[in-house]
Amino acid sequence: MPLKPTHSQPTTHNLPVIPLRGIVPFPGMTLPLLVGRPSTLAALEEANQKDRMVLMVAQRDEEIEDPTSEDLYDNGTLAEVVQFIKL
Repeated sequence: MPLKPTHSQPTTHNLPVIPLRGIVPFPGMTLPLLVGRPSTLAALEEANQKDRMVLMVAQRDEEIEDPTSEDLYDNGTLAEVVQFIKL
């Protein structure tokens, strides 16, 4: 499903977080994202029901299957879900 990172002002909203392995998104990019983890699917479903916004954050160690906040980098990219296809 394509995600489009956006330029935005800092926000204090609670957003669904999507941990990423092997991908570092930048504002202005559109990237397809194949989802396998149930927590990521839940985050995308939540975003799809609300304002379609998610926070994408790269994992420090790609081998960790269920990362916690300590396993993620401190900075991420705000993204808009532009298409959501569940197979």
